[in-house]
Amino acid sequence: MQDSDIARGDLLFLWHPGTEFNFSGYGLAAEEGRKDLIVGLLMIDRPFPASEVWLVSVGQEFGEVALYAMTVSHERGMACQMRIDTESLAYVRKLDLPMTQPMRRALEPLLAEPPKPRFVMHWDPALDLWASQFDRGDQTKSERAPRGPLFRTGEIVATPGALAALLASGQSPFEFLERHTRGIWGDLVDEDKHANEHALQYGGRLFSAYNLQDGTRIWVITEWNRSVTTVLLPSEY
Repeated sequence: MQDSDIARGDLLFLWHPGTEFNFSGYGLAAEEGRKDLIVGLLMIDRPFPASEVWLVSVGQEFGEVALYAMTVSHERGMACQMRIDTESLAYVRKLDLPMTQPMRRALEPLLAEPPKPRFVMHWDPALDLWASQFDRGDQTKSERAPRGPLFRTGEIVATPGALAALLASGQSPFEFLERHTRGIWGDLVDEDKHANEHALQYGGRLFSAYNLQDGTRIWVITEWNRSVTTVLLPSEY
């Protein structure tokens, strides 16, 4: 399917490669000739139910969250705008399903009045699922609300090496802990940032990396069960 074949309002699916009809969400093409911008429902209860903490963070970020049952087992979807990562566009497809036309008609109000939550979506072959992260790319500075803490830190500990490095640079560990808990992950590649956003939604370890004023690198790691958050040097891992 070429982008030139896409009409505004076409129903597109976040398809799972290697399957026939498995998908993680669906929506309507927001613009003619583009399948990288869709408005619809993103499945949030698969492979695990969405974390309530993550749902609160979506509300803090965008102000509104609307959830709808997407399956007979009541797995929920979130009404949202989805921007598809370029490398994953091959997996955004039309599917020939019996309910295609009723699904498309049900989504038409979202096309006329797009929901506020916005996500960047990409297919993660390592995890075998669609991963998401907040899309803040088109917000102006005045529109961005401060992002509150997104998770519990549990007990906070720091290694001797990290404490010595912080003391030498004249910086406090709490400035980095605050960034970490607000989802400002520091100097990470996109793959690690995507993994953090997935861990916020479904559970898992959270990892941030920062550079001190003197160039020393520190890590901040919160365990999967949110029992402990550790500030450490990479060499102490």
